[in-house]
Amino acid sequence: EYRRSFELAKEFIGYAVRLGCPVIRTFVSNVGSARATPRQWKRCISVLREICGIAAQKDIIFALETHPGQLMDTTEMTLRLLREVDASNLKVLLDIWHLFNEGGDEPLKALEKLFPYVVHIHAKNMLRSKEGAKVVSLSKGDMDYDLFFRRLREKDYKGFISIEWFGDKPWEAAEHEINYLSS
Repeated sequence: EYRRSFELAKEFIGYAVRLGCPVIRTFVSNVGSARATPRQWKRCISVLREICGIAAQKDIIFALETHPGQLMDTTEMTLRLLREVDASNLKVLLDIWHLFNEGGDEPLKALEKLFPYVVHIHAKNMLRSKEGAKVVSLSKGDMDYDLFFRRLREKDYKGFISIEWFGDKPWEAAEHEINYLSS
């Protein structure tokens, strides 16, 4: 897996250079931080250092997406990875819903800690019930996006926010979310 991941990363650096894309979204494991062994952490850190070194020569950023089932499944574990790799071109693609819902992190505290590294944000919201979770608009789910976006504005965030929608009627959802974000 180590060699395959390394070769795949080099291939994607080549794509990014040819396409003029400065950021590559990155997942680094198939195991959550609580279940990862010290050896898995060490290998991941080693590979990230190496590929970040290669990518830096091409002005490419690797953005760790905060996500369950990954080493960056909580704010603290994402910070650990950033600190231990210690590469200026290793950043964060902040999927705040995952940190809130699965990681148990408070969104404003997570934003405060991770903000210096954030280059992109994924936004989605869900409404949880006994029957499960249902995708809903950003303004109607369990996470308070009004506060989150207000804090982003206060911090003068200039990066992209992409809406993740897994429900019906994507064009209607897109129009609704654009209006919400514009307000």
